[in-house]
Order: sequence, then structure tokens, then C-alpha cells
Amino acid sequence: MRAKPTGLRAIVRALAVVTAAAGATVLMTWPVARQATDHLVVPRDFIGKGLLPTSPDTYLHLWILAWVHHALTRWPTRLFDASIMYPAHNALAGSEHMLAHWPLYAPVSALSGNPVLAYQWILLSSFVLNAVALWILVRRWTESAPAAAVGAFVYAFVPLRFDLIGTVQHLNVAYLPALVLFADAYRRDGRGRDLVGVACATAVQALCSYYLAYATVVALGVLCAAVALGGGERPWRRAGALGAAGIVGLVPLAAVSGPYLALRAAALVPTYPVVWLRRAAARPGWLVQPGLPIFAGHLPLALALVGVVAARLSRWRRGVALAIAAVGFVLALGPVVSVFGVDVPLPYGVLYAAVPGFSALRYPYRFGTLLALGLAVLAGAGWGRLVGERRLRWPLTAVALAAIALEYWQAPLAMVAVETGDAVPAVYRWLADHGDGRPVLEWPVAPPGDMRAGYQESRAMYFQTYHWQPLVNGYTAYEPPSHAVVSLLAQRLPDRASARDLLDLTGVRLLLLHRDRLDPDARERWNAWLAGGDCERLVESGPDVLCGLPPPVSDLRARLVAADARVPDATFRSLPLAPLEPDGRRGTLALASPRTAMAAGLVQRIRLQASNRSVAPWPGLAPLVPGVVTIRHRFERDGDAAGDWVATPLLCDVPPGGACNAVLPVTAPLAPGAYVLAIDLAQEDGPPLALEDGPLRVPVEVVAFGGARGAR
Repeated sequence: MRAKPTGLRAIVRALAVVTAAAGATVLMTWPVARQATDHLVVPRDFIGKGLLPTSPDTYLHLWILAWVHHALTRWPTRLFDASIMYPAHNALAGSEHMLAHWPLYAPVSALSGNPVLAYQWILLSSFVLNAVALWILVRRWTESAPAAAVGAFVYAFVPLRFDLIGTVQHLNVAYLPALVLFADAYRRDGRGRDLVGVACATAVQALCSYYLAYATVVALGVLCAAVALGGGERPWRRAGALGAAGIVGLVPLAAVSGPYLALRAAALVPTYPVVWLRRAAARPGWLVQPGLPIFAGHLPLALALVGVVAARLSRWRRGVALAIAAVGFVLALGPVVSVFGVDVPLPYGVLYAAVPGFSALRYPYRFGTLLALGLAVLAGAGWGRLVGERRLRWPLTAVALAAIALEYWQAPLAMVAVETGDAVPAVYRWLADHGDGRPVLEWPVAPPGDMRAGYQESRAMYFQTYHWQPLVNGYTAYEPPSHAVVSLLAQRLPDRASARDLLDLTGVRLLLLHRDRLDPDARERWNAWLAGGDCERLVESGPDVLCGLPPPVSDLRARLVAADARVPDATFRSLPLAPLEPDGRRGTLALASPRTAMAAGLVQRIRLQASNRSVAPWPGLAPLVPGVVTIRHRFERDGDAAGDWVATPLLCDVPPGGACNAVLPVTAPLAPGAYVLAIDLAQEDGPPLALEDGPLRVPVEVVAFGGARGAR
């Protein structure tokens, strides 16, 4: 056994390890470090790729890190009441909180004032921390620096990291090796301080993201089972103490999970069906297929095999590494795997049914992070067994690292420029100085379901980090019902009636209009609005106009927010959501902006006017709940329905003889061809309304994306 380095030698070695990890990170993620102040990484794959410059999730996660810093340094008790989707409460709970990243994020953000740089620091440092943590684990277990170098490289740069590079909260998994190290030390020596280490590693890793929290719990389960079955002194008692320490470590996560549990109770976080999970799970062959998320690399797999059969590891340590890798691989396969055409159920299905919250996890393949941990330990140990104390062990290790780097190589990563510093539009700097806490709406607002909506909304959130005024816009994984109402109403601007409802429901006082994003039809309407005196022009910079809006007539914010927690029995203007009698269900429906061509798979906006020709008022200003009057639409082809009816709340309380100007978001079918778009009115969970001229039937030609010019 080698003597441990002490004093200056230990410091030099630690600095060398960190420097090597940082250098490898710069090379493997190039050019992120060179462009860290004003560029973001474009994920390898995301919904909307080819249509959007980058994933809206990247801006969302950048905003979350910035908001957490902003909230914790000013009013920690309001952490979850994030100032997006105003006036909704607990908006942060629609996504991850990423609390464990804050200690690393805070100093860079405070010193630079640059949210992009601080975000990139979290991204790059995760690779370095992963490498250093795995180095320490394998170095302790094998006493071989070359083994530690190979294991650290595999763990830091396995392709799964690059697949998840757009979800930065999943990248830092440095605390899993620490958990294994402390658990092993406690198994061996039974010291209380190692249980403290287990609790701390569990707490920090779980606070990185909920996916990693579940992976941490699984790793704890494997470690407890290994301690119980591994012999030694009082194994079952020590396994119980280890499990108890892990439970203590989960207490901080439980303490901040109340808002998420409230979303689950309100059924706003869906349970993903098995059919979805099968599509989002890995396949066994992915392990050896380059370009797929859990590709392990052929050389690392070969080295891991050597590690399993011949590494100089104790039987317990080897078994733990193999068990973690195997469990991670099996979970990554999801609830079912097909073997020669036969579906074989897997343990994921048991966890899905039995563990609270597990059914809300969307992507089983992300459990590949446990596979990466076990694989890295075994590959490092296998390499240590092969090179031993050979004189050329470091030159050989350099060759091995280069070979693994070639298998894992993905640089140069795609980057997208982001406005920072003086490049931030002047209107946002004005808001920072003069916003005075007034809620802001940015327009245009893309229709719900449109892939462009998330990108535009998340970009507005990014710019909010420069002014922090309450923002009516917003984007997150699980949005509250109130935001759907607000977004649909915002589509109708500058319609006066819709503007009045929007003002009363949200209290919005400032409107930021981006005139360079308007289509010709919208430009004409907005120019008339700007000329009509409804906009108090506060600042104008290039295409951007910031308008002051009049105060609301009625404050309906509490009613809007209440709809996030319970199903309302009346509209926001107190009209009962009761079934209409036959003489209250007569009306007309007219197109204001017909569309003869639509792009396949994209969302188009159809402008309509619904008129109430009956004797009773129509309850329409409410979310999509029973009793609300809705606009329904579906596509038909060759006389047959090409889909189910899709209902959208009318969002107007329409008195007898009155009319409502609505905007209907319609998603075109994926298959090009000739269709008929059928549109009518109905009460949700009730009968259709009797239209004087019958339902609208609009011939539509659905063309391949790019062929519907001006169809937006």
C-alpha cells in the first residue's frame, strides 16, 4: 500500500487532477468555454429542432438558476412564487428548483451580473466535478492513478452527459460517487462521521433534480442491500443505519416539495402511460450504438469486463459497482422490454406503481446515469489491472484516454448567440430602472400548442432576469390552468373586450410590443391600436414599443388564481356554469380570417366571431371546465373524422344579442392533403349549440411544412 501524500504534495496532486479535468472539459465541450459569456449550447435533439434556434428548455433552466439566486438573496420565503405567468402562485413548481446548484451559481452571478456566464459555469463545472469525484472514488478503491484517470474520464464524458446538456440540472452527478465512498467507509469502519457523509451526499444530489433524487434513492437501495448481504460486522444493523442516514438526507428535499405535491393533488402533473414510457426508454442495443444516449463506448465496455473478472477490487466493491451499473441499465429500459417479439415486464413497472411520484418521470433512459457510475468504476479498475505498475503506464493511459475520447467525441458543440450586457435591448434596461413592480406582457404571444410558443415565452423569461418585473408570459413543464386562460386571451389583442378581460384578470400594466415579429394582418391591427391612443408610449427603441396600460376596472386576480386549485362553478365574472336550456343555445359563428392552406403539424390561428342569438347569457369566461361554452373543431377527410373534437373555451361571457371575437388555435394534421375543418359551439360536457347556418365547414389544403406561405 502506498503512503498517502501529505502537505504540499497532496495539494499539488489535487490541483493537477482539477486542472486535468478542467482541460479535458474545455476540449470535450469546445467551444463552450470560449463563448461562455454570450452563447448557449444547442442540444443535440429537442422538440422543434429545425424550426427553433434552440430548445426553450435551455432558456427555462437558465431562468430558474437566475430566479433562485434572485429569490434567495432577497425574499427566500417567496422562492416558489416565481414572477412568471403572473398572477399564478408557485410557478416555479412547474419545473425543477435546482437548489443544489445555487452555491456554485451565486458567486459567479453576483460578481459578473451575467446570467449566461453563470449558467455556463454550472454546465462546465459539472463535468469537472464529476471527473474529480470519480477520480477520488477509483483512486481510493484501486490505489492506481491511471485507473482513476480512465474512470474519471468515462464518468465525466459518457455520451449521456451530452444528450442531457440542454437540461443542466441533470449534469452534476458528482455526489453519487461520494455517496458510494461514504457508504463503503461506514460498512468497513462503522464511524458516525461517514453516516453524516452519506446524509450530506444524498441531500445535495437529491436537490439537484428530482430525476437524480430518484436515482440517488435507487443507489442507496443497492448500497443498503450490499451492506446487508456482504458479511462483516453486524451487516444488517449497519445496512439499517445506512438507510436511515439516507432518509435523513432526503429531508431537505421533502421540505421543499410541498408545492410539487400540491400540483400533483390538483392533477396538474400527469401520470405518463406505459405507451409513452416505452417510447422514452432505452433499448438494449443502445449500449453499443454510437450516437444514442446510453452508448457506453466499446473500449470502456471491454475495460469494464476486465474490471468484473480480474480487477484488484474487493468482492464487495466489485459487486456494488456491477450492481449499480446493472440496475441503472435495467431501469433505463423502462417498464417493458421486447425480447424476440415477446414483451418482458421489468422492475420499472413495480416502481411506477408503488413509489410516489415515479409515474411522473417522463424519460426512463435518464437512469443511465447509474449505469455510467458503475461502468466508470469498473472500466477504471479494469484499466488499472491491465497496466499495473508498468513503466509505460502513463503513456499507455494517455493512449487509452485518447481512444475513449474519440468514441465519445462530439465537439464542436452547436452554439447560439444570446444578447448580454450592452446588447440587451434598451426596453429591458428601462424596465429595470422604471418598472416599479408593474406586471408586463410581451406580445406577440404564440398560440398554445405551437412549438414557437415555448421559445418566445422562455426568451421573455430570459430577458426578465435583467429587470425582474412580474411577467404575464411564461413557459414551464406544467403550467397552471390560469396561464392557459391568459395566453388564449392575449392571442386576441388588441381586441378591446379581450383587453378589458385581460386587464381585470391579471392586473397587467405594461405591454411590450415587438413590431418586427408581427405578421401583416396583426401589424395592421396593432398600428391602428397604437394610433388610437390606447397606448401610453413610455419608451420606443427600434421595433420595440413599451406601452403603459390603463388600470383594471375590476380586480379579478383572486378568482383567476383560485381556478388553479379548484374547478370553478361560475365564470370569472360570476355567471353560473350551469347547463343552458334549449332556448339559450342558439347562435351564429362566422370566420373573420379564413385559412385555405395550413402547414402540416403546425398551429394556425383562426379568427372567429361567435354571436349569441338566444335569450340567455353564455358562460364563456372560464377555463375548460364543465358548463363553459367552447369552440370545438376537428378535421375531416373524405367524409370521415380525421380526429376527435378539440374544445377551446370561448373566454367571453356573451349576453343575449352580444358577440365575442375569438382566436382559435388549430393544429394542422401531420399528413398533407385536402381536409375540411369543422367548427361549432358547445357547452363542455354538454350538447352542441344550435347554429343558425349549421357548423362551419372550411375546406383546407394541408401542405408539407414550408409550403403554406403566409398561413400563420
